[in-house]
Amino acid sequence: MSVWTREEIARYIKNDLLLDQLRLADTGVTIANIQDDTPLLGSGLSIDSVDALDLLVGVEKKFGLTLPDLNTTFIETTCADVRSLVAYVETELAKKTNAAA
Repeated sequence: MSVWTREEIARYIKNDLLLDQLRLADTGVTIANIQDDTPLLGSGLSIDSVDALDLLVGVEKKFGLTLPDLNTTFIETTCADVRSLVAYVETELAKKTNAAA
């Protein structure tokens, strides 16, 4: 099992998921536009609920996580900004590591 650092998780979310998978780079967004506290929903990057689901599925696949039942509160909390999403991934990876030990 590989160990991910907070920086690697954030880099993957920003580059691979936001810029590439969600194609934000096609709209002129650059890595410099995406800070850890940049809002993902609403103001900021303005991704919609479908994009948020795509983002969460991308996280689930890459990190081997099992997402809970997706509801509005979970999506709004977890996808508030990159920092929130990274924190969620870190917490879930730690749970997996502890369960495997």
